[in-house]
Amino acid sequence: MSGRLGNERGGLLVLIMVSALLAAIMSFSVLELAIAQAKRARFHRLRGSARYAAEAGIVWAQQRLLQNPAYCGTPDPPPFGTITVDVGVTNCGGGNPHAISAKVTY
Repeated sequence: MSGRLGNERGGLLVLIMVSALLAAIMSFSVLELAIAQAKRARFHRLRGSARYAAEAGIVWAQQRLLQNPAYCGTPDPPPFGTITVDVGVTNCGGGNPHAISAKVTY
């Protein structure tokens, strides 16, 4: 009878170990998913801010061209927090049309 009781305890121990392993794997997976989601949200937030900064840089250059048709992209607009915009104007100092580009670094 004691042999049978030992086998039951061994089976129960194996069941508990497998359950603990599965719980650890599931916990790790949920943690990794949460971390990835936070990184993705941060990326999209920065990307949206960079897009708006680029659009603001283009409007900045348009306003400068209205004031001075010889504007060549210098000076650049002031930085928006940690985001800087590098504005480029082609065909500057001359005739029309001008092509305006904005490069954003963050």
